[in-house]
Amino acid sequence: MTTLNGEETSFLKEEKDWGTVVSIAGVHVLGEALFLQNGFGHNHKIEIRDSLFEQDLFFFGGKFANQFIIKNGSFKKGISFEKGSFGNLFKIEGGQFEEDINIGNFIFEDDFWISGGSFRGSLNIFDEAVFNKDFWIGGGSFKEGIEFMGGEFHGPVRISGGEVSQIQTYSGVFIEFSLTPLAIVKRISFFEGKFQKIEIVTAENSLTFLSFSHEIVVHSGVKVTGSFSKIVFDSVKLKNGAIYLSDVNVEYLWFRGFLNESKLDVNGLRSKISGKGFISIKNSDLGHAIFRGANFKSFRTIHISNSRLHGVITIGGYIPSNLDIGSIDNKHPEPERSAETYNQLTLAMQKQGNRDKEVEYYTSYLDWQRKAYLKEKKWSAAGSLWMHKISTEYGSSWIRGALLTIFVVSPLCYFLYSLTLPSVCCHFFQGGWQGGVLVHLKYFLIFLLPTHSLDFVQGMKLSWGSYALDIFGRILIGFMIYQTIAAFRRYGKI
Repeated sequence: MTTLNGEETSFLKEEKDWGTVVSIAGVHVLGEALFLQNGFGHNHKIEIRDSLFEQDLFFFGGKFANQFIIKNGSFKKGISFEKGSFGNLFKIEGGQFEEDINIGNFIFEDDFWISGGSFRGSLNIFDEAVFNKDFWIGGGSFKEGIEFMGGEFHGPVRISGGEVSQIQTYSGVFIEFSLTPLAIVKRISFFEGKFQKIEIVTAENSLTFLSFSHEIVVHSGVKVTGSFSKIVFDSVKLKNGAIYLSDVNVEYLWFRGFLNESKLDVNGLRSKISGKGFISIKNSDLGHAIFRGANFKSFRTIHISNSRLHGVITIGGYIPSNLDIGSIDNKHPEPERSAETYNQLTLAMQKQGNRDKEVEYYTSYLDWQRKAYLKEKKWSAAGSLWMHKISTEYGSSWIRGALLTIFVVSPLCYFLYSLTLPSVCCHFFQGGWQGGVLVHLKYFLIFLLPTHSLDFVQGMKLSWGSYALDIFGRILIGFMIYQTIAAFRRYGKI
């Protein structure tokens, strides 16, 4: 191996005829290395192969018309690109890179490829970088990840291989950004930037953390498919384009401060681990979101608070009404927020025309509203809803109302009424079957009619207690009949 000191690296910028290919192989560079504009003619293909660079490597002001390839080797310090351009393919095929690679005011007219290598620092792209064709990561290990802090990408950005700790976009203009299942990425964060299209597809057992935050702008759409540890939409305002979540397995799905004014389409959502998943919708407006075939029952917790859901459409899968919605830990749910949540779901099903789920959510809404009234010590309103619950389960079960009326309320009221009659008539079996039971059965059937006369029992001298219990029985039985009819009419429309 040839060893050069810092001064001797000037060979990289000598004015001489290098032929069509400049190969720097097996070189040990002790000082800083600079590639300048006057170093090579426009036809040279440059290869750096199996070399050791002890200090920083700079590309400053160079215009390289032909291919530039870095293959293997070791780079102890950083690599920086500033004020220059590559007119043909730039490629890294392997090597050890100990510190950051920074790409600033540089233009890549052709493809930018990384097919392998060990990158202990981060790959950073800054504001004035321009990539006119593909930006492709097909392999390599990126310990500190890839950060897009700017740049213009006129071709697709594709992450289709390798292992990357994190990918973060803070700025930049992207035609297309895609991730394929062959790439292993622990975390992808879209903080800001302008995107025409985003497509994220992960492997079946992936644990990728995917987040969209703040001022991200997507003109066409976001498509997400695969397996994730978390998917977070934080303070995202979807004003154009669309978000598609298709066949997604996820442990945590969060919408926080999310505003949907365009299209949110969720198809085939399910928990990554059945019975342990978590969905949180907080301070959000899902707009006209569509959930198709979502397995909500596979999630242990569904937390919804301070959110608008009345425009949501669910097809082939519905949020279970028996979950503790409105509390993050499901231990101390807040009745007011829970009631509002179920009211939103009721309105959503009403607009969708799903009367069955509308009644189910409406029942849960009234139950939480009753608890809210109890908490606020509004006894009258709470008592009214309690009666509504006891009679027909908030109008959802007319059969319950009918059975309670015929076999519980009416017999009890008549029994109490009969206690005020002379004792001879109070004993049902006194006088035998015909003289006891059948007589009381006749009067019981008359008693069921709220319009019966006060002296419907013939030959009896009635007390004030008889009249009081008769009137009380009329009111209670009339209430039960009214509730039963109302529930039947409501349920009969389903």
